[in-house]
Amino acid sequence: KSIERIADHAQKIASNLLKLVDDIKSKEEVFNKIKEIIISVQGTFKDSVKAFIERKRELAHHLLNARAKKFAENEAKWVNKVIVLNDIRMFALLRLILDSLQRITDYSMDIAEATIDLTVK
Repeated sequence: KSIERIADHAQKIASNLLKLVDDIKSKEEVFNKIKEIIISVQGTFKDSVKAFIERKRELAHHLLNARAKKFAENEAKWVNKVIVLNDIRMFALLRLILDSLQRITDYSMDIAEATIDLTVK
């Protein structure tokens, strides 16, 4: 269920990025930051699935303790930078992208929690 929802949000992100592609290329800092956040969230998802498949409880705990906090910190800093751009359309689309990335992080944490539940002895 979580993986299906993650796929839905990945599709939303791709759709919104396509709407921004021309605008965002001229804003290198924004482009690099969103790329960094996407790579981080992708890593969180990959690690949560790896922890689940391989029943790695420690990895699941690490994800729950570190990755979700990191996303929240990065998002807050980044939103402040985007607001300075004074581009309402870009800001709205980037907010939608960030919301989907947050939800992917949340669903990845659900997978990590399921891993912990399954590995309780």
